[in-house]
Amino acid sequence: MNTYQLHLNVTKPIIAGRETAYHFSTATPFRLQDSHERKIHTIIVNNDLTFFTHIHPVENGDSYSVHTTLPHGGRFWLFADYVPEGQHQVINTFALEVEGEIPPPQVPFHPRLTAVSGEYKLELHLDHGPLHQGHAMLSAELTKNGAHIDPAHIDNYLGEKAHAVLIHQDSKAFVHVHPEVRNGRFVLHAELPQEGIYRAWIQFKIHGIVHTTDFVLEAKAAQAGTPAHGHHHAHGHHH
Repeated sequence: MNTYQLHLNVTKPIIAGRETAYHFSTATPFRLQDSHERKIHTIIVNNDLTFFTHIHPVENGDSYSVHTTLPHGGRFWLFADYVPEGQHQVINTFALEVEGEIPPPQVPFHPRLTAVSGEYKLELHLDHGPLHQGHAMLSAELTKNGAHIDPAHIDNYLGEKAHAVLIHQDSKAFVHVHPEVRNGRFVLHAELPQEGIYRAWIQFKIHGIVHTTDFVLEAKAAQAGTPAHGHHHAHGHHH
């Protein structure tokens, strides 16, 4: 069982449209090591997964602080992703209640494998057939105005060519993986803890600008005889 836990201190109430400070401290004394060039990666999403932000607290003595503004009222989820010194990745999950107007519920998600950011398009390919609970593998092709781009030649973003976050629509199971680059494409391995709909965000940087692309993936029930977990460059958490 995970024995590491951050404390989150937020000045309440959290009000939509107003900048709020989030302060993290360690529940018991332990040090954090750099993970992808940062001590803590903070992902915040709203409850229906139509809002996403990936921000990085700044170290301040024994605590870490970050400021951000949330766009509307309702429940949000904050995931703190970090590595205690000498340990494996840890994910702590916090529910946030935000005051303000709550938008209508999102209509049901349908699988969407193509996303656009500026002049760039990222298209996911299910090279091995439909995704299933357990180990999933897919690739992504990056193009600019229809011309193929080899991700090996783009900027590094936090020490990687891309970062991918997948969150289950209902349980909020959280998966954070780093796609490899192979044969001119991103190749993404992920362990999906359960079947159902996942929202996915892939971030990459070109000419100094970070692009965030978002997708909808559907994982079917685990196939008989398929191991639920593999050994790949991935880490995740569910609760």
